Amino acid sequence: SRNLPLFGGGASYKLSSKSNLYANITQNYRAINFTDIRINNPNIVIDSLIKDEYGYTAELGFRGLFKNFIIYDIASFYIFYGDKIGLSPKPGTIKKERTNIGDAQNYGIELFTEIDFLKAIKESNKHFLSLFINCAYINANYISSKETNYIDKKVEYVSSYILRSGLKYRIRGLSLQLQYSYNSEQFSDASNSV
Repeated sequence: SRNLPLFGGGASYKLSSKSNLYANITQNYRAINFTDIRINNPNIVIDSLIKDEYGYTAELGFRGLFKNFIIYDIASFYIFYGDKIGLSPKPGTIKKERTNIGDAQNYGIELFTEIDFLKAIKESNKHFLSLFINCAYINANYISSKETNYIDKKVEYVSSYILRSGLKYRIRGLSLQLQYSYNSEQFSDASNSV
């Protein structure tokens, strides 16, 4: 069992009635869970000394509403992971080991915007037709490790580019939405093997 206080804080500054600047920082903690220590592949072994992850997240952003029909939010972020859990080749074997790879950082920028085309034409329209776009650039890499060849390698399962977009039509309680999603390539282990 674990009893761990996590601290964080945030602040925002209203630049106008429709926009504000915000900043947040909070501690992160991820306990080892069942899927971390479960073996479903005979070629994977678990490090008996595996530990919980810890870290923090910080962000700085600007959001608002432009002329009542464009919503926007742009933010930069930094995430630190201490003792990041991942998969790595086990030295001297052909197996992979789930272990604490090392310390990692993720940083980047994220943008969200939604435009309501019908509201732009007529403010009190009963129909809504909007396009939304959410895109992010993320640079995630290991900054320290007991295995020096992992330093500067990409963190597993993190795409450098992520895009979500969609077209939404709404009238009263009925909504129809068409979505598109794109994730760039990513690695599945800390050695970045292809």
